[in-house]
Amino acid sequence: MVRVSARSSFHLFCGLVAYVGLSAVSVVVVARLFSPAEYGVVAMALIAPDLFAIVRDLGINSAVIRYMAQYRSEDRRVR
Repeated sequence: MVRVSARSSFHLFCGLVAYVGLSAVSVVVVARLFSPAEYGVVAMALIAPDLFAIVRDLGINSAVIRYMAQYRSEDRRVR
């Protein structure tokens, strides 16, 4: 169980690093392609998706995983 958890955590970390790296590269590419005014419009358009990503990452997934593991260890069923 510990090995599977450690391996999965490592894969999750690698995916997060790749995501952040690709996001940084894409921002640089977009900044080079657009003029400053156009880049400002793109930045304003990305406010809503960025806010959604912040709300999505508030730790709900971690809480669900924790409680599911707790219920399974106590042999209770989740309704």
